[in-house]
Amino acid sequence: MDLFVIDLQYPRDDEKVLLKLQAQDVHTERMHITDADIMILQKAKTERFRLVVRSKTGYSVLSQELTKDFFQTLAERNTADYSALSFEVLMNSSGKREVKKCPRGFSHLFFSDSKIEQVFTMGLAAVGGPVTQHQIEGPSPLTPMEGVEEG
Repeated sequence: MDLFVIDLQYPRDDEKVLLKLQAQDVHTERMHITDADIMILQKAKTERFRLVVRSKTGYSVLSQELTKDFFQTLAERNTADYSALSFEVLMNSSGKREVKKCPRGFSHLFFSDSKIEQVFTMGLAAVGGPVTQHQIEGPSPLTPMEGVEEG
C-alpha cells in the first residue's frame, strides 16, 4: 500500500508539473488538509490532468484524475467539476494509514485564504488555456468577411 500512496502523492515519471501552490488550509466535504502543497500535473502521452493536494507531512493526500472536459466546464460554468474518481489518504485515530477510493470524487475544493483561492483559479485558467467557443450563427470562419479579399 505504501507504494500506491507514493504513486498518488508525487508526479509520476510521465507527468510534468503545470501548477504548484501552497495553502494553509484546503477543504473538501470529507477532508481538511493543513499546510498543503497543491499540484496540477499533466501526462505526456495522453495530455490528461491530475490534481494532487498533499500535506507537507504526507499524512493527508487527495489525488484525482480530472475529467476530460474539466477546463471547458470550468470556463463555461465558472465552477470546477471534481466528480471524477479520486483517492483520499489519511491517518486514522490509531495512526494507521487509510486509503479511500471515491468513485464520485468530491463536490468542492475550498481554501481558507481567499487570495490563495483566487491564485488557484487564475492558475487553472492559465493551465486550461482559451476554450474554443462554438459559433452558433453567422458565416463560417472559413468564409472571408464581406469586403475583405483573400490575398
